[in-house]
Amino acid sequence: MKFIKATLTFILLIAALFSAKESKACHAIALVNYTQQTPFPGGITVNAASDSPTCGCAAYWLDVEVRCIGEPFNAAAFSPGFFGPLNTYPFYQSAQMNKPSCIVQNYPGVSISFAPLCPGTTYQYRMRENHNFMVGPWCPTQTFVVPGIMPTFTATVVASANNICAGSCTTITASPTGGCQIAVLYNWSTGATTSAITVCPAVTTTYTCAITDDCSNQVANVSMTINVVPAPVAGTASVTPASVCSGTPVNLTLTGSAGGIQWQSAPVAGGPWTNIAG
Repeated sequence: MKFIKATLTFILLIAALFSAKESKACHAIALVNYTQQTPFPGGITVNAASDSPTCGCAAYWLDVEVRCIGEPFNAAAFSPGFFGPLNTYPFYQSAQMNKPSCIVQNYPGVSISFAPLCPGTTYQYRMRENHNFMVGPWCPTQTFVVPGIMPTFTATVVASANNICAGSCTTITASPTGGCQIAVLYNWSTGATTSAITVCPAVTTTYTCAITDDCSNQVANVSMTINVVPAPVAGTASVTPASVCSGTPVNLTLTGSAGGIQWQSAPVAGGPWTNIAG
């Protein structure tokens, strides 16, 4: 019986030592107390705390990703193993801190300025613990609202040439104004998703583009008609009479032409050429 008790005591001691080793280690784990938001003039400070099982092993810091409420978070792993610090939209980092004791410890606050953000817009953010490439899970999404009124989202469209010949090309460019313009999506009738497209229509064609401001979900629709004019036909020129004395008038005739006509004259065959009125 004593042997069984001694064995059980030994097993419990080993388990306790193993548990202690596991609970106090150099790693990054889930944050706690991550709902802190403290406004300051022109911005907001967000914060979270490092949980007690994480301690020792030099510096830790807080990663923060901020996005418009209609803009998805970065699909790729945001894992700068280096410490920037990053402090511009959409990625921010807190100052580094050490954890010599295994206690719940608040990170230095991360200040997010409203200046590059859009007034009257709701933003979402997430945070996680970072320890030199070792990162904890992102905390649940938090939100804050930038004060102010959002400018109305509109757009204009221009073409490098509105009238082209068949077989020629032109570039159409859509330019948004107002809104947030942090994440702008373009959806052309051609299927293109860039702000400018190059088109080469065979016939007169109207192109449309739905431009979405991802932050505000406002949509501006624009359209541009490219007119395709028939290619000019030179025709055949003739002169009567073919040979004359200086100062004698002649008749010039053009047959089989298509398009605008402009007669020109030159003292020699190679020019320079001068327009003849009419």
